[in-house]
Order: sequence, then C-alpha cells, then structure tokens
Amino acid sequence: MSLRAKFALWMTVALTVVMACAGFLLMRGSSKVASTAMEKRLAEAVALTGKEGQPGNYEQVGGSATIVPGTGVKRFSVKYGVAEGRSERAEVYVSSESGGAKVTHLLVPLDDGKSGRGLFELILGITVSVIFVGAVVSLVVAGSTARPIQGLVDDVRQIARGNFRHRTHVRVGGEVAALAREIDKMAVSLRDAQDAELEFSAREREMEVADEVRESLLPEGTPEVEGYDLKALQIGCPTPGGDFYDVLEYADGRLGLLVAEVSGDGIPGALIGATARAYLSSILLRSGDVVEGLSSVNLNLAKNVRRGMFVTAIYALLDPASGSVEVACAGHKVPLLRYSAADGKVRKVQPEGIALGFDRGPVFDRTLQTTRVELEPGDRLILANTGPLQVANPDGEELGDNAFYKLVLKKAGATSDELLGTLESALDSYADEEDFPHDISVVTIRRDA
Repeated sequence: MSLRAKFALWMTVALTVVMACAGFLLMRGSSKVASTAMEKRLAEAVALTGKEGQPGNYEQVGGSATIVPGTGVKRFSVKYGVAEGRSERAEVYVSSESGGAKVTHLLVPLDDGKSGRGLFELILGITVSVIFVGAVVSLVVAGSTARPIQGLVDDVRQIARGNFRHRTHVRVGGEVAALAREIDKMAVSLRDAQDAELEFSAREREMEVADEVRESLLPEGTPEVEGYDLKALQIGCPTPGGDFYDVLEYADGRLGLLVAEVSGDGIPGALIGATARAYLSSILLRSGDVVEGLSSVNLNLAKNVRRGMFVTAIYALLDPASGSVEVACAGHKVPLLRYSAADGKVRKVQPEGIALGFDRGPVFDRTLQTTRVELEPGDRLILANTGPLQVANPDGEELGDNAFYKLVLKKAGATSDELLGTLESALDSYADEEDFPHDISVVTIRRDA
C-alpha cells in the first residue's frame, strides 16, 4: 500500500472512531442536560405559579400574546408581585379558552441561561476531548509513518560516511520500499564508482611507474660509428610495456644491435624488460659469443621470471671493420631486414630460436641458431618489434608486415634519419590520430659508400 493511501486510511479510521464516540457522548450528554434543565424549569414554574399566580398579582407587559407553534397555548410576558410592590418578570402560558373560561395558566420564570451554559460546557468539553484524542492519534499515525523514513535517513547517513556496502532495512511497502530500493541501487553505483576510481588510480600510478621504467630502459642515444649511419626510433603507447632497444659497444670495437619485446604490459612487463636488458647487456658484453651469451641470459630469465612471461629478441653483432654481421633470433616475430643496395631489394633474415625464459636450457640451446650476413657499402639493416606492424587505422585494420616492409624499402637507400622520419610519419598517418596499441622500437644502420 502506498504511503499516501496508508496515511489516509489510518486517519480516516481513527477520525471515524473518534467522531463516533464524540457524537455518542454529545447526544447522551445533551439529552441529559436538556432533561435536567426542563425538569428544573417545570418545577420552578409550578412553584412560581402556586405562589404568584393569583389574579391581580401579575399584569401583562409588552405586546400581545403569541401562540406557541403547534399548540393552542398562548405565551406573553408579565410582571408579578405588583400587589406587594415588587416587579419581577416572568412568562405566562395560558391554555386555549373553553366556554369563555381559561382552562389553566402557568407562570414560568425567565430563563437565567444556566441550562444553556450547561450545554455549552458539555460541547466545549467534548470538543477539547476530540482535539486531544485527534492529536494523540495524529502523533501515533505520524510516528508509524515517519519511523521507516527515519530509518532511511539513518541508512543514507551510513552511505554518506562511505559505507557503500550498507543496505537499507526498511520492511514496509509502497513509496518507502521503492525509495529504499533506489537508495540500495545508489549505494551499489557509488561502490562500483569507488572501485573503478581506485582501480583507475592504481592503474594510473602503474602506468606512471611503467613509463619511468620504460624511460630507464632506453639508451641515451646511439653512438657514432665511423663509416656507418646508426639511428634508433622509440615511440611509446598509452599502455607502456617492457619493449626496448639497445646498442652494445664491445671493447674490441664490435657493435651489438638489439631489439627486444616483452610479453605483458604495465609494471610487470616493464620490470621483465628491465631485468632482460640488464642480463642481455651485461652477459652479451662479457661473453663475447652470441650463442653462449643468449643461452646464459635464457637460463637466468627462466629462473627469475614468473612462468608464462617471456622475452623475444633479435640481435645483430656487427664487425664495423669487415661489415660482417652475426644474427641471432630468440623467438622474435619480426625478422631482421637487410637492404641490398646492389639490387635494391629487402630480404628477411630470421634464424631459428625460441623466446628467452620459456625453457631453462635444453630446448633453447638446441634450437638457437645464428646466421651471418655481409654489409656492403650502401647496405642497411633494420631491427624492429611488432609495434609498427600492429598500428591500426580507425577501422581496426592493422598495418601488417608486408606494408611495413614496403615502407622500409621506400626509404632504405636514404639516410637513417630520413628513413625513420618517413616511417614515423607513415605510421601516424595510417593511425589517423588513433593511439598506437603497443610500443614501437626500431633500430637501423647503413654502411656508407
């Protein structure tokens, strides 16, 4: 039942009972007062008639007599006690004359208003009683109506204090129950919003930390190598991970070009990337042998990273003096690209190998292979992660490997700055203001003619 209907019903029932009782008391009391007043007045009239009703002891005053409606009795005002020198006022009721003689007469003293005051006092008392009872009933009804509302107020206070898991405890129907349900929905929405805000704050902080780690992964620049044009490109995305590139300078003058890609993003990916870079840079430089160094890195990563996390890498060890390059691939999806100035073609170089961290040694060591290529004047190497290939246009279509290879071929004979600048512009144009889904890492080196 709705709150309005319930309030109206309660008040109607209560007022009906109160007014019925008041009517009964008023009828009973007024009858008693009227009966008492009539008996007293009759008694006074009989006594006054017997005492003062002698002819000549009273005389008519005022106008002519009036007939009492519905009777043949005449009524007129008189003064009595005239013979004794008194002048009291009364009324005389005289029956109809019969045969020329008055049947009877009755001398009635004037009403002093006492009977009316008695009835007034009765009505006043009953009215006061009705008002009092009505006030009590109203308080009771208002209390029963306000109690669930007060309960809702307490529930809202609990929610306002931040207890979004609090639920209302109202056990009535109608509008109050509907309001309670809406308050519960509001609490659920506030809780979800709070959880989302906390999650967003945590994620935002995670992204900040991941950004800081990502920045720390990158070298400050690329070294100057006589006879070669070496440059690198790193573009971040809104959800940074652990992808990175590095350039290792060996004591004997060799140069190691590395691009690595880490599974996962955020802080976990960034931490794995930082760990992998530390192992790769230190172990590869210390080992001097590509296969031995990568095997040692794989063993350390497999021991220290969570199962299911891994790192792919493409590594090219260049001897600048001879132009000879030893290439190793540890599960990297994007092959090393070699541009040949002689025929103007781009060829893929991707020896066998599985990702770092999958296996502690036997499988990794057995599958890892290296390939040797020679850089002639004008030739170029390009190492990249899958970031450029995964750039998507507004329709969700990824660039793909073939389109990426064509972009590389377009400027492969130009300077490294021109190549990377053209590549970055082409990726921006293809994305058409869409965010890049993954970090982009590209390293390229050209042997000058």
